[in-house]
Amino acid sequence: VVLAGGGGHSSNGAVAQGSQSDGDSNNTTIFVGGLDSEINDEDLRQPFLQFGDVVSVKIPVGKGCGFVQLADRKNAEEAIQALNGTVIGKQTVRLSWGRSPGNKHV
Repeated sequence: VVLAGGGGHSSNGAVAQGSQSDGDSNNTTIFVGGLDSEINDEDLRQPFLQFGDVVSVKIPVGKGCGFVQLADRKNAEEAIQALNGTVIGKQTVRLSWGRSPGNKHV
């Protein structure tokens, strides 16, 4: 059975793989950029609780960003989509994938 849609020339199905932008499908760490300097760990944890278990919250001092690790990858994806561009504290935040704890790069 040949399904021809959108031009009909698929290149050996390679598109299906590697679609994860961070390259690690086990990564559940979310980078939160543009963070209000007055936010503490608990303030940052609150908006993410609706998406599942929050494993950890880290806010490096003076960097204007934070990291939130959720227990489940699907929950983390939903949190990024739902909370990106929302206001946490007094500032609008940008969410993207952070580095998974296994490949920290300082």
